[in-house]
Amino acid sequence: MTARGRLGRIEVDEWRRGLEEGVRTEIEEYLRGKGFEVVRRDVDLSCTPLDMLRSMIREEVLEGKMVPDETVRRLVEYHLRFTDLILEKGREEAYRMWKNFMGDWNDPTSS
Repeated sequence: MTARGRLGRIEVDEWRRGLEEGVRTEIEEYLRGKGFEVVRRDVDLSCTPLDMLRSMIREEVLEGKMVPDETVRRLVEYHLRFTDLILEKGREEAYRMWKNFMGDWNDPTSS
C-alpha cells in the first residue's frame, strides 16, 4: 500500500480495511489471551502518522467514531512523507522532526 501511495494512488478504503483488520486482530488476541476485558490507557502515544491513523481506526472499530476519508488520505500522505524522512535522516531524527512539525496539531483534516 505504501508503494502504491508513493505513486500517487492512495486507496482510502484499502488503508482503512488493512488497519481495521490489524486493530480487530490485536484486540481479539489480547482479550482472548487475558480472559477478561481491559481498558487501555496510553501514557505516551507515538505520534507517527500511521500510529495516529491506527488509533483513529481503533476508535472507529470500538466506538463507532467514523474516520472521514479525507483524514485517512491526509494521514497516509503524511505517512509517505514521514517514510521519506526516515530514509533521508534515520528513524530517530525523522521522529524528532515529525514531533516538531506536529506541535499542538490535533486536526489531521486541517491544512
